[in-house]
Amino acid sequence: MTIELFELQQEDVENLTRLHIAAWNETYSSYMPSEVLKGNTFESRLKSWQETLDKKDPSLFVLLAKIDNELAGFVVASIDPRDKLGFDAELMAIYVLKKFHKQGIGKVLMSSAFEFCRTRGAKNIYLWVAAENMKALEFYSKFGGKKESLVKNDHGVRHVCFSWGLAHTKF
Repeated sequence: MTIELFELQQEDVENLTRLHIAAWNETYSSYMPSEVLKGNTFESRLKSWQETLDKKDPSLFVLLAKIDNELAGFVVASIDPRDKLGFDAELMAIYVLKKFHKQGIGKVLMSSAFEFCRTRGAKNIYLWVAAENMKALEFYSKFGGKKESLVKNDHGVRHVCFSWGLAHTKF
């Protein structure tokens, strides 16, 4: 098994959209309100990914992972965080399809995102994770994430904040 990593290109947008919807539904179907899940349409996600690609934002990092030529996961990080919480960077999204869990993809994607941010001067990074997403909470803790006291409600789901210092973080 070889993990192939590559940055988002125009020819990847539709496949990334399908992956994003599938991974989102796998992750959130047991605790996200159904009306939110129903709003996660191909058209809305495609438009969002196309806008992201068209912006050519140098502060944004989008990396995809394939195994055996099948799209398995992706990560999005930014050195221009959406929330002004005192962190230099944000891990905006990381998803790996369940059938590819426990194969090192999440670790490689996170490590790559952290390196992108670190090489652009970020000293720390944060992310939001659904409080009910036990697998993700365990994964982030395993890789040195510090659970912050910050909490927010997004789409009717409680989220908690994890952070990492980037100076010495290695996976």
